[in-house]
Amino acid sequence: MDDPREDKPDWPWPSWLAEGGVPEDEFLALQEAAEEAARERDLQPQVVPAIPRRRYIYRSTQLTRIGPRAFHCKVVIVSAQGEFTGESEGPEFPGARAEIAARATIEALNKAEKGSVTLGLKGARLLRVFESPMVVVGVYGMNTGATPLVGLCLVDNSVEQAATLATLQAADRWLAWEAKKRTK
Repeated sequence: MDDPREDKPDWPWPSWLAEGGVPEDEFLALQEAAEEAARERDLQPQVVPAIPRRRYIYRSTQLTRIGPRAFHCKVVIVSAQGEFTGESEGPEFPGARAEIAARATIEALNKAEKGSVTLGLKGARLLRVFESPMVVVGVYGMNTGATPLVGLCLVDNSVEQAATLATLQAADRWLAWEAKKRTK
């Protein structure tokens, strides 16, 4: 049987659009251009509602076998503050690869936040929804008693990449909520 991905047309738009927002550097360049145009018109820059965008952008996920029944995962994420790496190890069992990648992503996010927010992983599961494999991840703030927020990603390239993207999706909402609380 033919691979169904062969029939899929190439994504005709910029790759960052599929990730859910404008990349940090393009957003900052647009913001600087708008401020420069406002200065040229001798106007005060107007306050514009924030464009929802990701705080952290996925760079890579690498899964390696470290023993006959164990894996090691390394996740790299990027933000305006730089590049952050998280690592995790775990045993091999059904669904473990998603959880190992999610734990590595949480570690990278906690390093990036430098203690201002501590995130925890409720769990990560590989599910089949509408005959498509998807990874669901639950992320919670360890300094709150709130219900975990959920991230979901369709498995396209690998389970590990989907788990990382789902974790970033859920964590980004936690981090936005925490930032909003701090500004009140």
